[in-house]
Amino acid sequence: EAAVMGMACRFPGGGKTPIDFWITLCAKIDCIVEVPFDRWDVDKWWDPSAPQVRGKMYVREGGFVQDADLFDAAFFEISPAEAHHMDPHQRLMLEVAFEALYDAGFPDKASLVRTQTGVFTGMCSNDFAHLDPDFKRGPHGGTGMSYSIVSNRVSFALGLRGPSMSIDTACSSSSVATHMGRLSLDRGNCETAVVGGVHMLLSPVNFVNTCAAQMLSVDARSKTFDESANGYVRGEGCGAVVLQHTTETRRARYGTLKGSAVNQDGRTATLTAPNGPSQQAVITAALHDAGLGPLDVSFMECHGTGTALGDPIEFTALKQVFGPGRTQPLTLGAVKSTIGHLEGAAGVAGMIKAILAIQYGQAPPNLHLESLNPMLDLEGFPVVFPTFPVRIAEAQAGRGLVADVSSFGFGGTNTHLVVAQAKAPAAATATRASPKKVAFVFPGPGGLEADMLAEVFQSKPKFAETLHRCAQLLDPILPKPLLSVLLPRTFGGSDPAIERIRQPQYAEPALFAVEYALAMTLQDAGLVPSVVMGHGSGELVAACIAGVLPLDDALKVAAERGRLMQQQPQGGVMIAVGAPEDQVREALAGQSTVSIAAVNGGA
Repeated sequence: EAAVMGMACRFPGGGKTPIDFWITLCAKIDCIVEVPFDRWDVDKWWDPSAPQVRGKMYVREGGFVQDADLFDAAFFEISPAEAHHMDPHQRLMLEVAFEALYDAGFPDKASLVRTQTGVFTGMCSNDFAHLDPDFKRGPHGGTGMSYSIVSNRVSFALGLRGPSMSIDTACSSSSVATHMGRLSLDRGNCETAVVGGVHMLLSPVNFVNTCAAQMLSVDARSKTFDESANGYVRGEGCGAVVLQHTTETRRARYGTLKGSAVNQDGRTATLTAPNGPSQQAVITAALHDAGLGPLDVSFMECHGTGTALGDPIEFTALKQVFGPGRTQPLTLGAVKSTIGHLEGAAGVAGMIKAILAIQYGQAPPNLHLESLNPMLDLEGFPVVFPTFPVRIAEAQAGRGLVADVSSFGFGGTNTHLVVAQAKAPAAATATRASPKKVAFVFPGPGGLEADMLAEVFQSKPKFAETLHRCAQLLDPILPKPLLSVLLPRTFGGSDPAIERIRQPQYAEPALFAVEYALAMTLQDAGLVPSVVMGHGSGELVAACIAGVLPLDDALKVAAERGRLMQQQPQGGVMIAVGAPEDQVREALAGQSTVSIAAVNGGA
């Protein structure tokens, strides 16, 4: 088995780290948004009548990563001219691969030079080739748009001497890359393997193609296992996982990759039609490779694209393998319902989610599941479709949690991965803890609006319970009840109540209550901080979470702070300026109505 030593990612919804990704999943955040204007003008390409209207797309949305245009070329010693001609797939994979290696314990680039580290990258997008050809011409054009260079550039930039390859099997690319990396590790071809994948949505061309094939959901949502499932929504992202063998001094940090398998559908009804028996076969082969049986598995991260044909076929294959003799329910996950189908990077997204799920012992919710597809035969197959975070029970007591991940390419190449919970050291306590330190950062006021947390209040019992507790302590000392200010539509506030939350006497204690309730909800979900910090009134929440201030005292301080601020003259404005103090002072010279109130900067 291979130990998972490091992970890094960029996923839709602001998932710039695995912890960000986990919070997004647990919070039921729908990461699908309208196509950003900096990609292309969606209005020019969208037509609801497509594909009847040739050359148009009938969807306007997808899953997009933030800051995809940013790249620290100097850090990797790449000239601006070469960086300008590099496919964004190369840039993103390079950054994320290094972050994963750093997470695995390599402190800097120098520590990686001449190491037997292999790079195995999945990628299936040719979007960069569809951009302006004049943009790509020049001495760096060939390498800048080559698939092979996605992995080779990581090896070159970091001085890695192990195997280096880019793999395209469509939607299973990154899982096949993971399988190949594990085999290379087992055969001694490398001592460390960076596995993963990258997929970017840079052009409307493949949106048009998939719409023409009617693969995409018309409402741009992957409704996995729902009776309204009508196709998938496209997404982009990048993930990297670092694998090494365990030794007496090196233990798995996140978990272990215990087994993997790859096969092919062969001849089917059509080139892209899924094959249930082949799916069963690849799952069985991976379990055999891991030395485990179907009843050892507690969590299954499905391929789950949300198609009318694919979902029932996959579910039937799962039932055939995991159903016989099962009494402990199998929890079925579908990350595509949250971030979309990342195509070439879909497998690594599912793998990172599965590793986090067994690490925290909890399955995040699937989105858009309102009514189960009647084509799913549940009889004799105990399963859980989580619509809110649920605990994952060990299938075999004392043996730890095991999760499987399926990924099926639309050309018929199927993969299955088996990951297991990291074994705790003999001296460890029974408490499951994150191998990485988690920090909670609490901001000051400025972004709170009335009713903005209504959905969280209704869907998260721990959040509602904690907010009620804060309200009981605050209401005797506030002019108006806290919940009527925070949630006026739910708790009978009038229209003027919507503006009360902007008043310091309410904003300060309300912000404290919300941040405290969110922190308690995250901890209840298994995300416990090792470090807390805050800015402004957020410092009070940090002190309370750290146990420095009791809750009732902290709320009194927040309320008194708000009362004193309320007494100050009204009508002033404060803005934040990202510039050096001397530059701001120079700009304000001669002004009598504007002054510097505070200077925030590094210590």
